[in-house]
Amino acid sequence: MQIGLLDQITIGNDLDYTELSKLGDVKFYQNTEAGNMRERVKDMNILIGNKISFNRQQLEGAKNLKLVCVTGTGYNNVDLEFLKERGIGLCNIPAYSTDSVVQHTFALLFRFMERISEYETITRERSFVGKDLYNMVDTRFFELRGKTWGIIGLGNIGRQVAAVASAFGCRVIYFSASGIDREEAYIRTGLKELLEQSDVISIHAPMNEKVKNLITITELRQMKSTACIINVGRGGIIRETDLVTALSEGVIAGACIDVYEMEPISPDSPYLSEKLDQDTYRKLILTPHIAWGAKESRQRAIDETIKNIRSFLEGVPLNRIV
Repeated sequence: MQIGLLDQITIGNDLDYTELSKLGDVKFYQNTEAGNMRERVKDMNILIGNKISFNRQQLEGAKNLKLVCVTGTGYNNVDLEFLKERGIGLCNIPAYSTDSVVQHTFALLFRFMERISEYETITRERSFVGKDLYNMVDTRFFELRGKTWGIIGLGNIGRQVAAVASAFGCRVIYFSASGIDREEAYIRTGLKELLEQSDVISIHAPMNEKVKNLITITELRQMKSTACIINVGRGGIIRETDLVTALSEGVIAGACIDVYEMEPISPDSPYLSEKLDQDTYRKLILTPHIAWGAKESRQRAIDETIKNIRSFLEGVPLNRIV
């Protein structure tokens, strides 16, 4: 088997690829630009990619291609129609990153809610040295207990976030982005109800036409002025320009964002605008689409991809999309 891992740098060079190498002749590429994609894939039987795009133009010369594996859950970077036409399989890896994304969701919230950077500055700049009163309560933070946590997208990740939020004493409600009615212990609401009632909102939905621009300035104005919104789902679910407007006008208290309309994030993103005032800047926490990326999570991605390839070769495909 000729196997190509086309963008190893995006999944990590710090992982164990031993079992993958046992499946065939594996060529490891740190990254593959569009210009050299066709040459690299032309003799391959199996292709593995994380962030790379698989489209007709790049794959039409790969006459021996049998399987494409994405080392993630989403596959909007794959030309499904072309794969179907050619009888090429596609496998993904659902639920591999749940623990990592849940952990990052709360890390983002606490980075904002607990005012950690401000308290660290107070301490490092010696503002706390020699104070007559042993407190610094002018910079306030709040407990989660008793707050309402709204979840958009109650899949594997959303359910685990709900469980952790419940453990902190939150009341959990959810909006079904897919429209599926689930048997859950949590209260399902409409979007408007969720926006109006929630103190914290976290988004865990995949991207599709149902959720594109789901949150615009209209929806943001329905939220509590004290609320924080977290997006670790997909960029484009929140309209970025509207979110910046809502933060600058004090419509909501904060936002924690790990995903973007354009990735890598555009230098022209409203989130990176030099026009952001300090108050808006403080309210906006940004990370580089890394919620999925704990080392254990990345190793699971490779391990599950290996299982997918083995199952495919044995004629009992696992996690097959096409």
